[in-house]
Order: sequence, then structure tokens, then C-alpha cells
Amino acid sequence: MLIKKSSALERMLSEERGYRTESYSGSGIRDVEEILRYEIGELGNTDILAYIRDNYGCLQDFNISEDIMESLKREALNEEELQLLIFEEEQNLAIENQDYFIEKVIDFLKDKFKEEVVGLWLTSFNGVVEKYGGKIDDIDCYEIPQEAFVISDLGEDGVLFVFPKRLLKRIEHF
Repeated sequence: MLIKKSSALERMLSEERGYRTESYSGSGIRDVEEILRYEIGELGNTDILAYIRDNYGCLQDFNISEDIMESLKREALNEEELQLLIFEEEQNLAIENQDYFIEKVIDFLKDKFKEEVVGLWLTSFNGVVEKYGGKIDDIDCYEIPQEAFVISDLGEDGVLFVFPKRLLKRIEHF
């Protein structure tokens, strides 16, 4: 399966490092289930579910039915409005079924790793400065291990990596 990667993700993988700042909205939380509950339940984000569905063949039931899709197409005045209606429908689906989808993602990751994992949102150095107001004294740099698994790729806005907890390594001098 060919996975489409943003240029930010490509750069982080080639450099084997990514950056973040806890001062923007960081909480130090690395627990994948907590991250998913916040992203889906609190923020209404669907990118993680869509990324896993589109790239790994999991969560195929995170999908809008054909009947609803046809209804949305009739309702929309143009392609831009249709995309917004699809986004809203996916958001509703994710929020209404968040426990189910989170359980499916956690089971998927357990099958893949078979050990305790962490989740970590990272971006490029420029991304953390420009998008999240990072200052040199509050930017953290993390090593991206070979075992890292991407479950969301928003480009410079961030990439959500999952990997074994034993491999979580902050780089002190970068």
C-alpha cells in the first residue's frame, strides 16, 4: 500500500527528528488513547480516523453511506460546499461513535506493536516556530525511531507518530 506523505513528514523522516513546544497547547500527554479522546471528542477532528482508514485499510466503517452521500450531493450548491458537508458528516460520525473508533484504533496499534506505545505530535523546526509560536528555549526536539508509525499527517501543522514507549527520546542539543 502506497502512503502519501507530506513534504514536512518526508523531511522529518529523512532527518529522523521532529519538533514541538509544550507552551502552545502541550500537556505532556503521550498516551495514545488520551490523545485520540481529545482530538476526536473534544476538538471534533477526523484526520486521524480518515488517515488510518485511507492508508492502512482499517476503520473501513468510518465512512458515509451511499444514501447520505447522494443526499449531500443534492444539497450542495458546489464542490466546496459538498466538501464542507462531507467534513461535517464525518465529524458527526466520529463524535457519535468515538468510543467504538478509538477502541478500533487502539486494537489496531496493539496488534501492530505488541508493546506499550506513545503518541507524539511533531512538526518541522520552522513549523513549530511559525505555527505554534515556539521560541528556542521552549522547543523540544525528539528522535523519530525507525519503528515510528504515522496515524495523521497534516504537513507543517503536525504529524502524529506512534512508536514503542521504550524508544521515546528527547534530543538535548539540536
